[in-house]
Formats: sequence, structure tokens, C-alpha cells
Amino acid sequence: MAERRATQYKLNMCPVISSTSNPRIVAARKLRQKKHRIQQDRFLVEGLQLVARALEQQTTAAWVHHVVPADVYHCPSAFTSPLAEKLVEQFEEAGGQAVEVSESVLESLSSRAMNQGLIATFARSALRWSVDEIARHVQAGRPQLLLALDGIQYPGNLGTLLRTADAIGCLAVVQLGAGADSTDPLALRGSMGSAFAVPLVHTEDLAPIRAGAFAAFSLVGSDASADGTLWDAQALTGSAILCLGNEAHGLSPAVRSALNACLALPMAPGVDSLNVAVAGGVLMYEWKRRNSVGGISPRP
Repeated sequence: MAERRATQYKLNMCPVISSTSNPRIVAARKLRQKKHRIQQDRFLVEGLQLVARALEQQTTAAWVHHVVPADVYHCPSAFTSPLAEKLVEQFEEAGGQAVEVSESVLESLSSRAMNQGLIATFARSALRWSVDEIARHVQAGRPQLLLALDGIQYPGNLGTLLRTADAIGCLAVVQLGAGADSTDPLALRGSMGSAFAVPLVHTEDLAPIRAGAFAAFSLVGSDASADGTLWDAQALTGSAILCLGNEAHGLSPAVRSALNACLALPMAPGVDSLNVAVAGGVLMYEWKRRNSVGGISPRP
């Protein structure tokens, strides 16, 4: 109890920000745009569940340097759950700074019809993983899956794919070249916190994940015009790198030419494509079924 009172006293030491024109608030509001997320090297996280997932991951050895708290803007009078106050305290304990704001200021930062009393920011560049970090978690003799995204453009699709990859125990998600920003509010919301659980790697091409620890992984892609179908092929048996292409143009020529196998998902006559997040979900769970992975494979 004494510790809690001390924490509350610490939070009350700083004056409440009540102006939406406050430079600190203006800077935070700009984080809705990617260019400002890059310039400020941080991003907004809204929603108690997402903030809680981030802080939970931050306590693990593998993620402590990848989930780096910056500021948490909070308004006690707007708290919708006792969890909110607890998260503010945990945020400070994790190295972040608590900034109390008025309800009007919090509303100016929020993109939701009803906010839950707090909005947090985390370091953006820290969230990225290196290929070497992921390679250290490859286990010989145990099937593992890497998901490679070749030019996925829509944040909502990226978030959904991260969520599914989390559910099946995917080793990591690799973004090839340019694509949707995993720190976009739509991607974070779509991931339901999985953006803080599945390592995300950025590379310009396939080369870094086709050598070393990943050399034995089969490179598998999906395309509606492929000869082999999902149900007949054995390409998803064993460790694999599953490649999904751009929503409009599919896999790039460079990735397509490197594939060991390309699979089509059977569809009714007159239907020529599926949403990439839906297709990715089917393919990831088919990989899981074929490899009879009863539990979740260890990952960072």
C-alpha cells in the first residue's frame, strides 16, 4: 500500500497537461502518420489489452530490449477499469514516463469513439529484430515456420497475419522490402497485441533468410494460378518459409523465381482470389496440421 501511495504521489508531481496545443501533445498526435513515427522513433498504442500485452512481453529476456516504453498519457477520471491505473504504474516501473492529461487532451490523442483512459508510446526502431537474432532460435529436427511478406500494403492485413502467426507459434514474420507499417494503428489493432509477441524482421530480399540456419527451410509461395493445390502438395511438410505476395500484384518475380513450390488454394468457379490475410491463415494452419505440431514451437 505504501508503495502504491508513493507511486501515486510521483504521478501527481508533474502538472496536468490541459491544452491540446501543448508541444508534447502536438508531437504525440502527429504519430498517427508514418513519417512522424519515423522521425520521432516512437508509436502510439491505444487500448488496455494492447498496452498490457506489450508490458507483459517487456518483462521477458528476449523482448526486454525490443519493447521500450516512452510515455503513457493518462487521465484517471476517464479510466474504465482498475487495470488502467495498474498499467500506468507498470509503465513507469518498465522505464517509461507517466504524463497526466485532461479528458479533452486524451480525446485529441485518441482514435477511438470511447478511450479507456490512457494512450502509450513505445520506441519504434527497437521493435525490429535482426535475422541473426531469429536464427539463434532455429531448432534442428523440429519443424518451424517463417512467414515472409512480399509487399503487403494494407496495415489491417499485416495485423491479422501477425495475429494468426502468433496463434500457430510462427518463429517470426519477415517483411521483404517496403510494405505496411507494423506500428500503424490499424496494424496494431488488427494484431490484438501479437505485434509484441511475434518477432518482425525487415530485409530487402530473400538472401538473408535463405542461408545459414534457414538453409534447410523449404521456400513455399501461394498463387491462384499455381499448378499444385494446397491439399495435394507436400511442400508444407517440415520447416518452411511461407511467402505471401502483394494484395494487387501477388508475389514479385524475384521471389517467385526462388520458390521451391507454389501452391493454389482451391476455389469455386468464378472466384479468382482470396484476401491475403485469409489465404495466409489457411496456409499457416495447413502447415501446422501437416507437421502435427501439438504444442507451440519455442520462439523468442
